[in-house]
Amino acid sequence: MKQKYSMLDVVKELKNLIPSKATRKRVYLDRRNYLICILYYKFKCSEEHIATHIDVTRDAVTVAKRQPIYLVKSGDPTFQQNTLHLQKKYPYEVPETHIPISKGRERSKTIFLDATTLNRIQLFREKYHVDNNRSAIRLLIDLGLDKIEKESITFEVLWKQTKYL
Repeated sequence: MKQKYSMLDVVKELKNLIPSKATRKRVYLDRRNYLICILYYKFKCSEEHIATHIDVTRDAVTVAKRQPIYLVKSGDPTFQQNTLHLQKKYPYEVPETHIPISKGRERSKTIFLDATTLNRIQLFREKYHVDNNRSAIRLLIDLGLDKIEKESITFEVLWKQTKYL
């Protein structure tokens, strides 16, 4: 059963955890980094926000938020031991990668399409009542990728399609 906890709970724990003198002891760093990872990835706190609340630099937060991902992925036993009580108190499945997948951080790509393709997209948009071309293109890409993931496509099929590109 997952316990429910708030961002404030994690911040309080983090403030209580930080020793009065600066230290580089692994046990403190592992615990601090685990809590920073939760604040950044689960609660979507900015690096600046985290840094100001726990009195560290933003650069330290940048490194700290990624460290648990690498240590969990590698199965580091010291990290597991150092953060065991925090993992029970604040259960969180760290992401598999540090690359953000939130909507506010999408990447854009520019492509150039010929008039025929643009007309086909417009017809698709009208037929299926899609709001705009961008949404229609995203939908078509998602549908195409879903189909490719479900069915195996041979090199010959791809090669024939490149003639039209």
